Amino acid sequence: MYDETDDGKHKYTVAQIAAEFGVTRPTIYRHLGATVSAGNADGAVTGPIR
Repeated sequence: MYDETDDGKHKYTVAQIAAEFGVTRPTIYRHLGATVSAGNADGAVTGPIR
């Protein structure tokens, strides 16, 4: 959801994504940071992040 764009801008805000999944904004940011630091270019989580 976060990677979807509309005219060069994110289609959904982090707040909208958090509300959709029933989590907080910091949870979304932690997940986004974890996928980037894990080296997954497509953002997919392939295993446990430690």
